[in-house]
Amino acid sequence: MFSAETETEEGLEIKGAGLQQQEAELPLEREEFLMSISTRLQSAVEKLLITITHTSTQLEHAEVTQTELIREKFRQNEEMEELQRRQEELQERLCEEERAREQLALELHRAEGVCVWCERESV
Repeated sequence: MFSAETETEEGLEIKGAGLQQQEAELPLEREEFLMSISTRLQSAVEKLLITITHTSTQLEHAEVTQTELIREKFRQNEEMEELQRRQEELQERLCEEERAREQLALELHRAEGVCVWCERESV
């Protein structure tokens, strides 16, 4: 005896069982979806950490290079100051030698004048 009510109840039971199965599958799908998101997030975080580590290493190298460049610039500045000091000393010596040469030229001129005078007197 199958009545319309029995068929309707059985149909509802089947639909209800199907819904229960879908509801049971839904948390599984959600869990898989969340696991997928978690995996992708973990991968992204790992890539960020690698990038940060690489950037930190590059920054350390840049700091070392900057320190070396600053030291080299300081050394070159000291060397330039020493060269300028030596140039000034050489310029002073050159001026002193020029004054001495002029003095010797003047004394030579006087001596020649005395020689000329002596020759005239002796004649």
